Amino acid sequence: MDPLFDEFRSIVARRFVIEGELFEFDTPIFYVAETSDLKDRFLGLLRDLEPINYLASMRRSNGGIVIQIFKKPPTKTGNKRIITLLFFSTLLTTFIAGFLQSAIFGNPYLNAALFTAAIMAILGLHEMGHKIAIKKYHLEASGPYFIPGPPPLGTFGALIRLRSMIPNRDALFDMGMMGPTIGFAVSIIVTIAGLSLSDMRWVKEVPPHVLSLPFLYRYLVILLLKKPPNPHNLPHLLVILHPVAFAGYIGILITMLNLIPAGQLDGGHIAYCMLKPMGRRLLSFIAIGYLFLTGYWFFALFALFTMAQRHPEPLDSVSDVSLSRKIAVSLVIAIFVLSLTPIQMI
Repeated sequence: MDPLFDEFRSIVARRFVIEGELFEFDTPIFYVAETSDLKDRFLGLLRDLEPINYLASMRRSNGGIVIQIFKKPPTKTGNKRIITLLFFSTLLTTFIAGFLQSAIFGNPYLNAALFTAAIMAILGLHEMGHKIAIKKYHLEASGPYFIPGPPPLGTFGALIRLRSMIPNRDALFDMGMMGPTIGFAVSIIVTIAGLSLSDMRWVKEVPPHVLSLPFLYRYLVILLLKKPPNPHNLPHLLVILHPVAFAGYIGILITMLNLIPAGQLDGGHIAYCMLKPMGRRLLSFIAIGYLFLTGYWFFALFALFTMAQRHPEPLDSVSDVSLSRKIAVSLVIAIFVLSLTPIQMI
């Protein structure tokens, strides 16, 4: 038996009424009484175990509450050289992407710099939203890994690597919600600024590869851009997006991708907190099917790929998400719907 077993029993007994105990496969296991404040008691237990570098999990088994104590797994530190290299590489690729979009908007170097600043602000503040939630729960994570990409986007987004285990559904929900919410708000600001620099023209034919705009973006175009006169009675009105406006479009698109309720995407984290496994799976396939119908097949395939891995459980899989977060999920749903693109009826 682990010489620390008596100490573990004492620590658990501070927070719970122990109804049974055993030592199995080098793991101390305690059966505890169920109470109305299990979530807070378990968070207190995690704090008590922190000084001796141990963690705990809380599961429901055979109608009872089971707590297991285990050694805190080693954490990998982020590679600062790679983080720095990817950051400057993404600055370069987004600048090139912005430069290629700037031919009809005057100074291409200035517009490319504005595009780079806008897209990096959207991505960076999205990741900062995640970091805020991570700091709130005293967890550890790497710095943001920006991912360079080819034109016209110049990037495939950014990510951070969580180095700690998530304590409960509240923490998982906050981490899933904070990034897309902040990124979405910044994307709206960037879009409004970019549309003030954009143009509308009447054309005889619609050129190939015209962007299909999300619901919210279409509304902002109608609200902010004045329809020009049509002296030659041309059939099509085309929006010519300034690179900054295109950065806002990318930001809204990234928000939609992140909020797909699948796998370990941000939306997948939120769905895990709110729905049973069958409901999560059904909602995932509905969202992915919608992406196929709107032409975003690459995003749809990526979302399918994320479903291949089982979503990890938080340390506390017993406690439900809080009522305030159940209410806040309506905001997440609204953001996701506004970021979607209408299905084109043929």
